Amino acid sequence: MRAKHPLKYLLHSAGIPKSSFHYHIGKADPDAAAKTAVGEVYRRHKGRYGHRRIAAVLSWNKKKVRRIMGLLGLKAKVRSKKTYRPQAVGEASDNILNREFTAGKPADKWPTDVTEFKCTDGKL
Repeated sequence: MRAKHPLKYLLHSAGIPKSSFHYHIGKADPDAAAKTAVGEVYRRHKGRYGHRRIAAVLSWNKKKVRRIMGLLGLKAKVRSKKTYRPQAVGEASDNILNREFTAGKPADKWPTDVTEFKCTDGKL
């Protein structure tokens, strides 16, 4: 708007004194060092760190880090949840013994227990 309208009219319409405008223009940014520190930690961790982790790394208040991240437009990457695809369930074999474990003759019934252990090579 300064290109189209004189500064005097813009300040008058906003209700800001000319001296206050020039005072704030020449004033140094108090968060300049904090902005560089937050931006550097954010880029070092490839945008994965949010305000809590950056505040923990820098030992700062998380509200300050969050405010600075908002000024810089930085947002942490949020992991998406993995989708669940149900596997096909195998068929259960018929219960032939039907809880009658006593045998009429030796080696007629062999009740056992099957246990699986998952290892790196596969199931054991």
